[in-house]
Amino acid sequence: MRRSLKHDPRFSSVAAAASLLLAALCMTGCKSGGSSASGGQTGAQVMAKSKAAYDSLTSYKGVSKVTGTGTAGGANMALNTHATIQFVRPGKIHVEGITMFGGSKFAYASDGVSTWENLLGQGWKPAQSTEMAVGGATGISMLAGMTIPGTLLKLAMPPFASGSKFSDNVASESVGGQPTYKVEATNPAGKTTCWVDKKSLLLVKVRSELKGLTADETFAEVEINPGIPETVFAKPAGVP
Repeated sequence: MRRSLKHDPRFSSVAAAASLLLAALCMTGCKSGGSSASGGQTGAQVMAKSKAAYDSLTSYKGVSKVTGTGTAGGANMALNTHATIQFVRPGKIHVEGITMFGGSKFAYASDGVSTWENLLGQGWKPAQSTEMAVGGATGISMLAGMTIPGTLLKLAMPPFASGSKFSDNVASESVGGQPTYKVEATNPAGKTTCWVDKKSLLLVKVRSELKGLTADETFAEVEINPGIPETVFAKPAGVP
């Protein structure tokens, strides 16, 4: 008989690491002053423009991938997760991907009114809220199911959480051939680095570094304002 992921010792270790990551990143912040190495912009200014770029989108489709290494509760972890995100403003979203647990799947969806989740492969069920579904996916997807959905839904989640403190200096760096602004942020638990596309102002990559954990999240196959069928956000089959 297959054991529930809730009773897998890896689940506790990963969930603990993800909780630390989310809490620490929510502390990263937004003070800035002085000149910048990239067009006179500060880190806070670049991130504010990036957030505005996401807020202006009417729809979005893309794949978020997370890789990295870490330790939690004495257990070594190899991070390798991904999520496919489809979104139509103001609140229609469908996210599905692979968790930390041997390729098991997770998903959540909302038609803008009701939200459903299937976070541990135990079948679809109603979620308390879209925000709770996004938060529930954070640990098992190690951010792949949180960063872009949280941003598009305007939730108080990293890397745009209020109260953050970004570096004044902004570097220019190429990521996969894309010219980007490189913005760093620090907090008592570690460091976050964001690479923002200079043209679209959308995120290209986010690196989260905490004690015992380094996670690189990249964003690929991005479609800006695509047409997405309403059926994508419909109530999943089998929901009570």
